[in-house]
Parts: sequence; C-alpha cells; structure tokens
Amino acid sequence: MEEIAPLHLALHTGTPTFGGPLVTASGVVFIASTLDKYLRAFDARNGKEIWQGRLPTPAQATPMTFEYQGRQIVLIAAGGHRDTGVPQGGTVVVAFALPKPGEPGPTLHSRTLDRPGGRFAVEATLLVLAIVGAWLAVRRLLARRR
Repeated sequence: MEEIAPLHLALHTGTPTFGGPLVTASGVVFIASTLDKYLRAFDARNGKEIWQGRLPTPAQATPMTFEYQGRQIVLIAAGGHRDTGVPQGGTVVVAFALPKPGEPGPTLHSRTLDRPGGRFAVEATLLVLAIVGAWLAVRRLLARRR
C-alpha cells in the first residue's frame, strides 16, 4: 500500500485485485494485480513471499512465464487501471530473468530500496541525518560565540 498510504508507508493490508495469479509446476505463485508497483512470488505450500520485483507502474494484469536457455523468465504488462485511482503510466512489458540454481540471489538494492517500505526507510534516515547535522552545526556556532 506504499503507493497510496500516508508518507508512503508500506502497510501490510490487502487490496482489490485486477488480474490473476500465475502458478508454476514448482509451486511458485506470481501475482501483480494489486494497487502497488510490485510483482511478487509466493511459495504455494506455505504462502510465504519468496521474491518481489519493483515495476514502473502498477500491473493489474496476469503474469506469464517461459524458460529460455535454462532460465525462467517472468513477464508482466504494467500500466495501471483507470478505475483503481492509482496513477497510470504508459503500458510497458517488464521481464524478470530469475537466477539459475547456484547463481547469486537478490542484490542489496532489491533487498532494501526496492522492498515495500524501503524508500520510506531511506527517506526517513536521510531526514534524521539532516536534522542531526543541522543541530550539530548550530551547537558549534553557538559554542564559538561564547
């Protein structure tokens, strides 16, 4: 819900869906039909989120997948939906190449900044650092005047 929540907080609430899931033979469920900008993968056995990818705009669509040279590719048409109240962008097709077995997993960027709430955490941290920096500068100025 970070796209529509106050301060872009990543609230863990449900949203209406405007697309269907994709379920693979290995028991992975991909879905991106919510109001935020993420394609997510869940383990069908326990419901836990195992992967997410940030999209340029919400994707109220059903993903598709295929294998190419031993790598699973997941595609989604991202473009929003006029009846959701979420700003629409131009429709684009986004492809994610999932790592092959033995390849490194998600990057630091995708595990932090591209996670729901990651942008809020970075912005809040920068704000706190700016306030502390300004406070220290004022203290130094006041100490010099004494």
